[in-house]
Amino acid sequence: MAAAAAADADAVAADALAAADAICALCSTESHETQALAELPCKHRVHTQCLVHVVLHDTDAGCPRCAPPAPKPKTSIELWEENEDFRKEILTYKKSIKEYLSIYEDYNEKFKVIEKRYKDNIAPSLEMIKEQKRQGIESVKNIPSRNKLLGKVAAFRRARLALRKYGVNLYELSAVPGAPKFRYDKRLEFWRLSVKSIFE
Repeated sequence: MAAAAAADADAVAADALAAADAICALCSTESHETQALAELPCKHRVHTQCLVHVVLHDTDAGCPRCAPPAPKPKTSIELWEENEDFRKEILTYKKSIKEYLSIYEDYNEKFKVIEKRYKDNIAPSLEMIKEQKRQGIESVKNIPSRNKLLGKVAAFRRARLALRKYGVNLYELSAVPGAPKFRYDKRLEFWRLSVKSIFE
């Protein structure tokens, strides 16, 4: 009786192995008569069409079952506590925001005066409207603080781009003790610096 039970167990194990051999390691679906399976050097079996697809899209791709798991991304707290480069880049980004905002108020005050003057004095003819628009654009471009502000925008964007590689949520980072605080600020929407869109 014990011999019969052992034989049954061996048969179940053999069936399980056969079933596993019939499953593609890439798409995890069973093989059918019309879908041939190829064996990789690591002994995993894959559909030939799946293998062709992987090779066409990633020449360095190996067997997904043998590949090491992707590293877990670091949290905001871990990055802030462990990565000095990240801390420096966050502080550079925060500084670029402060420098931009320190000039923004002066520019915005002068901009609003020009915008109001344009909207309050719409000319009666198309030609005069075009001339008003041209004058409005020139007036905004000649606000002394505008060029400084554009320089700060460039610095801000460079600093923000440098942070992309970390994939961190800045608002989440604000909850980390000792880290700079970030919040939404509509003054960082740069559309007001694109003067043509204002005088349409």
